[in-house]
Amino acid sequence: MDDIFHAQASFRQACCTHDISLQCHFTLGFIVNLAKSALVPSQVMLQLGVMNEMASGILFTSPGSLETIVHAMLELLCLTQVS
Repeated sequence: MDDIFHAQASFRQACCTHDISLQCHFTLGFIVNLAKSALVPSQVMLQLGVMNEMASGILFTSPGSLETIVHAMLELLCLTQVS
């Protein structure tokens, strides 16, 4: 399990949901890498070089990341599909 998203109406509700979720994971035996985890609820998250502004649904990327994404998309478009 890579990422967990909780959509809540308020920061307080998000914190509560987050705490319950973490406790469930620990109870089920999952190990959470606390050093690499974002444990404070936020409306903005950076993933794979793309900034996700969750309140508006807008994605932002750096010029370097955009080049990499466009290159990967062009490679996918050039693949021959066989059915």
